This record gives sequence, structure tokens and C-alpha cells, in this order.
Amino acid sequence: MSAKIKIIVSIAAFCLTSQACSIFSSLPGNAGIIKSIDAGRTYRFANAIEGNEAESLIETNVSRLRFNPENPDEVYASSFNHGLFKSVNSGETWSNVLFTLSVFDFVFESRNPKVIYACGIANNRGKIVKTQDGGSTWDVVFTEGSDEKPIRSLVFGAQGELYAVNSAGQMVVSPDAGLTWKKAFNFNTKVNRLEYYDGKLFAVLSSGGIQYSTDFATTFIDITTSLKDDRFIALFRKDPVTNFNQMFITEQGKLFVSTNSGVFVGDVTGNSWTALDLPTSKDELGFYAVTSSPGGETIYLGVSNNIYASQDGGRFWYNYNIQTSGFVNQLLMHPDNKNILYSGLFVP
Repeated sequence: MSAKIKIIVSIAAFCLTSQACSIFSSLPGNAGIIKSIDAGRTYRFANAIEGNEAESLIETNVSRLRFNPENPDEVYASSFNHGLFKSVNSGETWSNVLFTLSVFDFVFESRNPKVIYACGIANNRGKIVKTQDGGSTWDVVFTEGSDEKPIRSLVFGAQGELYAVNSAGQMVVSPDAGLTWKKAFNFNTKVNRLEYYDGKLFAVLSSGGIQYSTDFATTFIDITTSLKDDRFIALFRKDPVTNFNQMFITEQGKLFVSTNSGVFVGDVTGNSWTALDLPTSKDELGFYAVTSSPGGETIYLGVSNNIYASQDGGRFWYNYNIQTSGFVNQLLMHPDNKNILYSGLFVP
């Protein structure tokens, strides 16, 4: 990571959908993390390394952002190129707590947030590592049997079982905190994310849609069949859906999914889908990050190198353009304050 200066950029006025705000006009290579504390009216870098002014997260490709479930002032950011970082002061400064793994995803144990599992790849092998002291020490609890298959995502089930999936779509599950593992379902295709909600284990298949299981990953049901139907897509004047990127489930069970053809909203059963009406341009290629308030009133979307924000459930949008050669890969909204938003950037 090269030396960078932490910069604070303010936006004088809220932008309308017809005119985008450019918040980083002269820094085209930016990655790292930006933060807003006023629902997107202003943004600033949140990339400072604790005790080291010569370093920053400006070249860090962010893969996942999460709060400590017991303390939202403590934020964690994983990266594909620089491991796992931790902030104890709401993103003011960060410390690296895991640098031996290219981290694709990580999860907290619900009963003890000092217990963290992280997954990714190291020495060309997919691995899962575990800390029981908040990141001071780590142990390898799983190693993929063949080369070049990173572990892409992790999630806990309702009974404490831990699910993981590699880049080829093979799932494994541990019933005993990583001591033992067994093979579960094999999707035989790339899986972007695993999520869990109300007894359902969800998998976001890059080219196959969203599927869920209620039988401990024995069988899966596709809930996005209609999104791949040309007749349905024609209703919304959208391109055919061929790539499913990320999903977000609110506390009330509203499901958002970002795709190559836009962002769709439904419920966790997949019985009804609607397309968010976004004022995007044809130059904006790629719908990635998505997050929402519990009821779905406040929505933030990462579309290419833009952040779209709505405070009324998607009827009206504000647009913030980030002059970066990458895109907005992660969005994290504060659980108690919808005006606080962290954004993780990725530069290919």
C-alpha cells in the first residue's frame, strides 16, 4: 500500500436525479472506504491506518463490510488484496488484524463477536481461518483439497452450523465450530454469496439466480425463475438477467437483488418481484452493492461507480458519482442511524 493523504471532500448541495455529484474528481484509481454521516449529502475517505500516517486503505479492494453485532462503532472490512481490517472508532482509523489471507468474506459467531471466521485463499489454496480473541491470533480450520479454489462465502445457520462455499460451487458445512467438515450441496457453478434468514439458507449463483434451502443444504429451490423469463423482463423494459451479483434481506423479509439488468425487489419466497425504477444511464455498467433500512424506505445502491440513494422506498433517487476506475462493491448502513453509510470500493 502506497502512501496517501486522507482527504475530506464535501458536497455543497444535495443532487437531483438529473444531475450527478462528483465527489472524487481527480483520483481515478481510488479504492478503499468512503463514509457518509448525513445520508449522502457529504462523503469523506475513511482510510487512515492507526499509528501510520504513511499508509492508508486507498489501494484496498473491499470484499465485505460488517459491524460488530454488539457494537456498531466497531467496523470490520475485508479485502481481496490486503486481508482483514478492524476499526474501533467508526472508521476513523483502521488496523490490520489478518494479513495472511486474501479475504472474500467473514462472519461473527452470534454468541461471541470475538469469534470470527474468515475465508478466502492463501498459498493458492482456499482456506477458512478462525480467531477467538477478536483478531489477535488465528487458526486454520479448513483447507480446500485442490488449488485455485478460494472459499468465497460463509454464513451461520439457525443451529450454529457453519456453511461455506468455494469458487466451483461446492458447499461444506461444520456442525462443531470448524472442528469437522462434511460436503453438502454442489452447485457446480460460481456462487457469489451465502446468506441466512428465517430458517432459509440462501445462495446467490452468479449465472443461476437465488436459491434457498430449508433442509441443511440438501436441496435448493430457485426463487428467481421469473427474473430469467423474457416475458417478465419485457414488462420492465429490461435486458435479460444473466448475472446475479448481490442480495440483501431486510429485517422484515424484503429481498433486494442486484443483477446485470437492474435491481429487483421481492420477498424471501420469490412469489413477487418488481424492478426498481432507477435513473441510470447506459454508461453505467453493473449493479453491485445494495443495502436498505429494515422496512425498505431508505435504500442505497452501488451502480458502477455511482451511489444511488432513496429515502422514500425508491420513488425518488439522488445520485453521487465517484470518479474511480473501479466500482462500488459494498455498502453498509448503520443499524441505528440510516444516515450513516460505509462504502467499499473495488478497482480491478
